Amino acid sequence: MAETVSRRFLSALGQLALALLNATLILVVAALVLAWMLAGRVERIADTTLAVATDAWAEISSVKETATRLTVELEAIRQELPTLNGSEDATIEESSERLLLGMDQLETSLAEAQMKIQSMNESMNIDPNLLVEKVVRTGVSEFGNWIVSITDCRVAGN
Repeated sequence: MAETVSRRFLSALGQLALALLNATLILVVAALVLAWMLAGRVERIADTTLAVATDAWAEISSVKETATRLTVELEAIRQELPTLNGSEDATIEESSERLLLGMDQLETSLAEAQMKIQSMNESMNIDPNLLVEKVVRTGVSEFGNWIVSITDCRVAGN
């Protein structure tokens, strides 16, 4: 009878160990699935951030090139105008003065645009490590919110 009790006890311990092993494996699989989902969310956020930054950079570069080209063209026109100013025809001189005034205003606008572009360029020169860190934080935060919404978990007091 003592043998049967010890045999049953050992059998129960074996089953308990097997149940603990199964539970541990289930938790490991669940953790891996959640980590995989987290990595997917972080990757989507990183791709979106990179796409937006690339589009913004392309727009800024396009505007900067246009502003530079217009500045060069304005300077070329400005260099041609003094020859018109020296002519004796009053209409040509009056037209050239109006053109000079308009070019001054356009040049001022271009200078302001270039200053804005420069400040945007400086603000876009972010350290990639900081950007990655922000993307990971955002991804983890979104993932946590998603887990809370699935499990309907609430922090005590909320």
